[in-house]
Amino acid sequence: MTPSGLARPLTQGQRDAIVADLTARYAIYDDFLEADCADRLLQFAMDNQASFAPTRVKQGEGSNVATEYRHSTRFEAPPGPPMLELRAALTARFPDLCAAVGVKPFDLARFEMEMAASGDGDFFGRHIDTFSGDSRERGRDRMLTAVYYFHRQPKGFEDGLLALYGFVATEPAALIEPRHNRLLVFPAIAPHEVLPVKCASGLFADSRFTVNCWFNRGMTGQ
Repeated sequence: MTPSGLARPLTQGQRDAIVADLTARYAIYDDFLEADCADRLLQFAMDNQASFAPTRVKQGEGSNVATEYRHSTRFEAPPGPPMLELRAALTARFPDLCAAVGVKPFDLARFEMEMAASGDGDFFGRHIDTFSGDSRERGRDRMLTAVYYFHRQPKGFEDGLLALYGFVATEPAALIEPRHNRLLVFPAIAPHEVLPVKCASGLFADSRFTVNCWFNRGMTGQ
């Protein structure tokens, strides 16, 4: 019998449920940017199609194209002004974004961003954004993920939802639709995947565009 005033010990199932809840938290912000800024970002992506190359996946200390795991293209040039505008909007709201998904505020050690385009059949298998083992970079950890969606209107693709999971779950806790000028935020430790995109035209301009961003915390003693 548990003494009065003392908490009953959690079962393993209860502990798993708490972890699942923490990792499945997310926040959505529609119309995140001013409309003209979102339009400039889309135009920038379309004007720079030649700077997109097959996306590489970090493996150990290097990176490789792993089409069985992630299939898309990524912008490989320095960020243009519209990307920097998005960065400024995100960093300005950093404390609010942390609070919205239950991530304890932290000193920002690094901000990463990549612009990606997903066309017909493209996908990204289930993964987490926090590196571990040989892939972990000394001195910092990804803590918060932000995905900004944008695309031509009317939308030229179908599907391409982001499936967000609890840490121990086998079924998605949420399926997030990619909508123009939508921001999705969740803890970087949360398992997620991008389901296959359908794009009948096959045109780059009809891609599912994203800017994927990661807020990194410095690790003490590193």
